[in-house]
Amino acid sequence: MRWPVGALLLSVSLTQRVVGQQPTAETQVYRSARVSVVRVEAGIGQGSGFIVGDNGLIATNDHVIAEALTQVSVYTDSATRVRAVVVARDPDSDIALLQIGPISCHPCVALKLSDLSTPLEPGERILTLGYPLGQPLTLTAGLISNVQAHALITDLPLNPGNSGGPILRLNGEVIAVATFRQSDPKGIGSGLSGGVLSSALRTLMELPRSGEASIAGVPLPPMPNAGIPLSKLRDIADTTDDDYYYAYTDIATGPFQITITSALSRMVGALSLGKESGKERAKREQRADVPISERYRALASIRDWLEYVGDAALPVFAVRITPRMSETTASRIDRALFAAIIGADATATYRFDGDVRAARFLREGEAFDPFRGGHSPQRVNIDNEWIIMKDVADFGFYILPPESFAPLASGSPPEIVIEVDDLKTRKTYRENLDRYVVARMWNDYAGIFRSASHGPPRALYRFVRQCPINSGAGAMGVTAGSPVDSLTSCTFVLGPPMSAH
Repeated sequence: MRWPVGALLLSVSLTQRVVGQQPTAETQVYRSARVSVVRVEAGIGQGSGFIVGDNGLIATNDHVIAEALTQVSVYTDSATRVRAVVVARDPDSDIALLQIGPISCHPCVALKLSDLSTPLEPGERILTLGYPLGQPLTLTAGLISNVQAHALITDLPLNPGNSGGPILRLNGEVIAVATFRQSDPKGIGSGLSGGVLSSALRTLMELPRSGEASIAGVPLPPMPNAGIPLSKLRDIADTTDDDYYYAYTDIATGPFQITITSALSRMVGALSLGKESGKERAKREQRADVPISERYRALASIRDWLEYVGDAALPVFAVRITPRMSETTASRIDRALFAAIIGADATATYRFDGDVRAARFLREGEAFDPFRGGHSPQRVNIDNEWIIMKDVADFGFYILPPESFAPLASGSPPEIVIEVDDLKTRKTYRENLDRYVVARMWNDYAGIFRSASHGPPRALYRFVRQCPINSGAGAMGVTAGSPVDSLTSCTFVLGPPMSAH
């Protein structure tokens, strides 16, 4: 029987449509494994992990949690964050086990570890799941490049955040823990990555475990997973005076400087810088009749950063605690003697004044937890004819929930205290934030969400400027558009809170 050409074409079309609906092997693995892969946060670091036991046992890399063993948490989904306890470690193999408890990850679906009875061979297709670069759960595929005694070399595109995730065969079995990506001295990826074979993980799981089980699985507030629209930030920042934000930066606290930023303050700063650095470019473009759509925009670099690096528009506050640097006493004495005898300056030697060991945050005397944070080393290696500085000290970086700065029942700003433990002096330094800063931080958050009609109404503080009569700016109520030179002697004060409605 001969089929009409039209019927044959229809048959082929229907066949392609049916075939196209069949999930690939990669998709099937993703669907079955995704409930078992989690995001791990420890201090200021983050990585991935996966469930290996039905009681909430999770495998990850040791380097993911090594810097903050007591500050580990796990996201079992985008809205559920719980405390995790480190119960076993193998730093040599770079693997670790965490415990969160069965209730925290119900249902706890453990991935099957391969016994590697079927040999691994170069060219075999493999997959990995994880949370690279702060992205949602992501699947990537590649090939086995080389098999070593304890490690698997692959061409999987591993990125920061992938560490600790599972490397799987197409049958869904875990054959390795994603661990590293090779790069050259310039930081350019070689295209090769690798992981620790599952046999090392099996060995670690058989060892005795430790840890404070009582805190495993304790619920923690999750970080917001949606940023403020960039257009909304820009619109508000365009009408905001950058003078508002001077009190945020370089708050002197003992041997440290504390800087607080929000999504809005970063946008205001970027626009202010863009206006200054782009003036000459704008003049050239105007003279050349360059179309508006093609002219320089200060936001372009910000938009690229948000897209390719991470969401810097989250409605949170970031606190950076930076050790100060100063010339050593011996250096000052030596330079004074050198100048007196030789009549010339000698090289100055500088050191860090402080070294962040920990930080705590209190509202009205009660401690509250940041979304995440910790301390990490910063290294300076300078040796020239003017300055010698070869030192290492930790800085602190913490992300705080905006609700911690909400007004008290009386309408007044709460007392917010930052405590910093210094490893160098073995002292604790306290900074009681100015109530202007506390109120300004809250207004950044509540004002944006009020204007975006997002969530319940939130009360705002009213700020007014007070200026001497001879400043040329009037007594109060000066607008942001007034000449800057007429505001140099003005101060900001808090007015009565504005209604939430």
